[in-house]
Amino acid sequence: MKKKTAKMIIYCKIGAENFPHPDWISYDKLYNPIAKPVDGDTLFKYLLEDAELEYDQDIMDKLEVEYRKDKKIEDPWQKAFDDSVLLGAPKIWYMCCNEKHGFVSCDKHTELGWRWGGKPIIIIMWLYSIYKHEIISKRLFDILCKEVKFVHDNFAIHYDIRDYLIQKRDHPNQLWCKTYKSKEECDKFHGNVDKTLKKILKKKGFKLSDMESSIGVDKYSEKFFKELLDNKFFIDLNVNEEK
Repeated sequence: MKKKTAKMIIYCKIGAENFPHPDWISYDKLYNPIAKPVDGDTLFKYLLEDAELEYDQDIMDKLEVEYRKDKKIEDPWQKAFDDSVLLGAPKIWYMCCNEKHGFVSCDKHTELGWRWGGKPIIIIMWLYSIYKHEIISKRLFDILCKEVKFVHDNFAIHYDIRDYLIQKRDHPNQLWCKTYKSKEECDKFHGNVDKTLKKILKKKGFKLSDMESSIGVDKYSEKFFKELLDNKFFIDLNVNEEK
C-alpha cells in the first residue's frame, strides 16, 4: 500500500538560524517556505535525529587553543566546535522549548505558530493532526508524544538542554531537576496569553500548568482543539493538569 504523504512545514527560530530545518523545504524570492510532500517515516526520522546544537564550552575552548597551533587546520573554531558537540538531543525537543518564534503545518488543514517560546502543547496538536490524517501510525505517534512529554517535564527553555546533556554524560546516575532560572527568562517573552484557548481549556475542566501559562498560538481551529481535548492521551501526557 502506498504511503500517505503531506506537505510539512517546520520552522523553529534558534539563535542566528541555527536549527537544522528539513531538506524537503525550500524558499522563494520572498522567503516563503515551499514544502515537498513527505511520508510519516521521513518525518519521524527527521524529528528524532540529533540536532547537534549543543557543545561543551570548556572542552571547545581548550581544543580551539590547540587547533590554532596547527597551521594545517583551516578553521580552528569550527573544528573545535564539531569535536565538542554534545549528542543526545533530538530536533523535536527544540521545537517544544525554543525561546523565539516558530511554525508547523500539515498541508493546509493544520497551521500552528508561536510568537515567543515553543510549547509542548502546540507540537502535540500538530502531531495529533498528522496522526488523524494517517500520515504517521499510532506507534510512531506515541513515541513522538513521549519525547514531547519528556521536554515538558524537564525543560523550561532550550538553554537547559546543554546542562542536561553534560550532567547526563558526567553524572549518569544523578537526577536531573528542571531549572526555574531559565523559566523566568522564558516568561519575559510571554506577554500575550491566548484567551480563547484558555477559555476552551477551562470549559473542558483543565487548568494550565506553569509551563503552559502562555500559549501564543497564532492560528488554530476551535473545532480541532475541542476534538483534541476529548481524547484521553492528551490528559495522560499531563500537558495540562486537571483541577
